[in-house]
Amino acid sequence: MPNYIRPTEAKRYTIEALYRKRTPKIKVTEIFDVHPSTISRELRRPGPGRPYAHRQAHRDHQELKIRDQTFHPQLLSLAAQKLSEEQ
Repeated sequence: MPNYIRPTEAKRYTIEALYRKRTPKIKVTEIFDVHPSTISRELRRPGPGRPYAHRQAHRDHQELKIRDQTFHPQLLSLAAQKLSEEQ
């Protein structure tokens, strides 16, 4: 099994279709050849009491990706600044 890879939009669509057909999670993990936690994590994405929806899950992922791309450079810059102040 490969390392954790976030599902593509097409895979999220398939996960939703299988979820709606009540396919067991273990079968879904076999179809995608991923760790069971990958599927569990994806199905928990909407939050408690909310059904899984592939479009919303993909939008959420895109928003997190954008946020991470803007956050990490700022963090690295701050860390570099702090390290240079200590020297």
